[in-house]
Amino acid sequence: MKASLGYLSDQGQLEFAYQGSFFYNNLDQLTWENPFDTAGGRPLGSTAQAPDNQFHQLTLSGAHTLSGTTRLTHYASVGAMLQDENFQPDTVNPNLTPHSRPKNSLDGEIYLYNALVALPSRPMRAST
Repeated sequence: MKASLGYLSDQGQLEFAYQGSFFYNNLDQLTWENPFDTAGGRPLGSTAQAPDNQFHQLTLSGAHTLSGTTRLTHYASVGAMLQDENFQPDTVNPNLTPHSRPKNSLDGEIYLYNALVALPSRPMRAST
């Protein structure tokens, strides 16, 4: 999702924007029976699926004409990526004891910061 608010004039432009991404997976894991088990116990196997996660970003950007040949441009953003889905169990076999873990989920947080300022200018005319 993206939403923005902008301003435009003869001297420049300015934009404030929000961008968000939300992924919700209703399937935590895939579980199956082992078709090659000859003992008849049908042990299970499983694999985790992609975890729920979110991304949020705020951006401020713009450009302003300072003179006929000089322009100031700027861009700044701050973002966050979040993921706190619970880990899958070590085993689906009821005869095995899973290991204890220090945490039950990643509690992942990544913060992103970005900034750019530029002052392009052409003080002299191009020669022909």
